[in-house]
Amino acid sequence: MNTTTQRHIHFIDITRLAGWFWLASGTLGLGGTAVVWFLLPRERNVTNPFEFAAKLIVYILLILAAATFPRQQGRWTWLSALPFLMFTGYIIPRISYYYYFDRDQSQAEEFYTHLYLLLYPGIILTTAFALRLGGGTAGRVMKIALMGVLIIFSGFLDIMWQLVNPLEQISEHIDAPHITVITGREITFTETIWFTIAHIPLVALIAILPLQRWMAFFDDPDRSDGSSISTAQHTQPELQAQHDAPSQALLSDDPRTSTERLPVGLSIVAPAYNEAIQIGQVIKDWAQFLDSCEWVNDWEIVICNDGSNDDTAQVLTDTGRSVPRLRIVEHDVNRGAGAAIATGLRASTKQWVLVTDSDGQFPPVNLDRCRPLLADGAQAISGCRVIKQDTWFRRLGSRMSGMACNHYHDTSYRDFNSIFKLIPGEIARSMQLESRGLSCSTEIMSNLIQRGITWTEVEIDHLPREKGRSSWRFIDGARDRFLFIRYLATKIKLIKLGILRSPNEVIV
Repeated sequence: MNTTTQRHIHFIDITRLAGWFWLASGTLGLGGTAVVWFLLPRERNVTNPFEFAAKLIVYILLILAAATFPRQQGRWTWLSALPFLMFTGYIIPRISYYYYFDRDQSQAEEFYTHLYLLLYPGIILTTAFALRLGGGTAGRVMKIALMGVLIIFSGFLDIMWQLVNPLEQISEHIDAPHITVITGREITFTETIWFTIAHIPLVALIAILPLQRWMAFFDDPDRSDGSSISTAQHTQPELQAQHDAPSQALLSDDPRTSTERLPVGLSIVAPAYNEAIQIGQVIKDWAQFLDSCEWVNDWEIVICNDGSNDDTAQVLTDTGRSVPRLRIVEHDVNRGAGAAIATGLRASTKQWVLVTDSDGQFPPVNLDRCRPLLADGAQAISGCRVIKQDTWFRRLGSRMSGMACNHYHDTSYRDFNSIFKLIPGEIARSMQLESRGLSCSTEIMSNLIQRGITWTEVEIDHLPREKGRSSWRFIDGARDRFLFIRYLATKIKLIKLGILRSPNEVIV
């Protein structure tokens, strides 16, 4: 048996195993729930760490069952209603009875048991199933559920429980058995606050873990959120355009077949600031790739030298002798990456424009992953970095700002801030970009969404920066990102209210 056949059989076995993983997790989780409910002491105090660990393991097993649930198999879909039915039909009425009618607290132990063993887990499991059936990937469902678990057991709810009472009634010690079993003693209200704060890094860690990639084999190949481990070929739900505009004519249904949409003309646009060390080789790599790219029949590389004070200008001039299709535009002074990209976009001339960096972190092979999407009629394509080769703080900032942008636009794109974007040339040249810095990629994404254009995400490689130094700065970068997202949210609100014109109405 050859190696290829062995790998194929191994893949099939993994696929079958993944297909029934949810059932194994659910069976073990329900069995464990029965053990916890009937055999372990149903008391307010957790007597030993074993009880707490057993309950937490059962909880995680049920979450895994929800995250890996095969939403495409209709015969099992009815199972997803069980947490909701139990949540609304049994748990809430019981807890309401204990809280409002058991004035002497004669059934306090039952109240605690229902609260921590059924109510809170029921909320998370119901949410997890709803997200999974709504199209969420296994990794994303797992992230949200684990964050919910951390919030429940971090002491946050216990602090809120105390704060709803008058301040003078806050007890010296927090009555939280699940915390006591960890600390080995009762903790004060102040200590509980610090205990909760200590969980923030864990929440941040879960947020940046690539669970979507790790758990991709649990997902359906045709799911709708564009987060497949292979090249994504599915778009976000189409947004209704707010206004009729000239740009919409570019996106009307093309009567030609998919094969007739290719080949295309392509402009590669990138900013450059003090990139003398590697920019020459990066341009040559792109030129070599484009020369051999069968689906690109005409191309150019447009580099905007953004006032570099090293030898970038000379390197570009020298590289232009061996790459005749290199076009160089200059800024006399450094104006920022956003301004350089805007200048490069205006200087482009081809049918499609690819915005990227000039530091070599986005290899040319990423472009080939856009080919099937263009053939299928994609309106605009954004690269989703599977593994971001950035510092953890920068990844966290990108993730948080991406979540905020998705919220303001009512979208769910995985990598909102990626600079690797393929957009129609006429639209690219019509954009009035305001950002000076690295928020330009976020602004481009937002601009097209506001025009009613649907982005298609495709997973791409992101390489470590081998040479040179990034112009992004820790404090200034975080401040600029926060202020820009706040400005963007205000702008979106003003457009929705009709106070500002939409991007479609300011095309020049």
